Amino acid sequence: MRDTQVHDAADFKKVSHDELVVGFRKLEEVVRPAVQEGADGDDFARLDAERGLDYEHGNRRVYDVADRAMDLAEAHGPRGYDAVHLAASLEVQAGRRGRHGAPLAFVSADIGQLQAAAAEGLAVENPTVYP
Repeated sequence: MRDTQVHDAADFKKVSHDELVVGFRKLEEVVRPAVQEGADGDDFARLDAERGLDYEHGNRRVYDVADRAMDLAEAHGPRGYDAVHLAASLEVQAGRRGRHGAPLAFVSADIGQLQAAAAEGLAVENPTVYP
């Protein structure tokens, strides 16, 4: 695990509650039912284009995170929302790199999840090691 420049709570940038609600709503109402019918990433890209949605606000991004979570679960073993947590963090980090943002610190008290995040190239922090 790599050392990061995290010194206090202000260094932990969070996704807003509203963004999480929107993402999970898309997952439940659009992405999951469509995948069950055989849709793939290209189908979601077309749907987003028809609706005038860019990648950041579209269904393709939700599909990509869910798809990556399944790959991460197979590769590293995190299950359920642990895999989604890691996949979403990798997606956010990729977006930050494209905008020259500061590296993201993946925060978890789960050692296995931290090892998987480090293996995927994220800087990691375990909050249980701080007083």
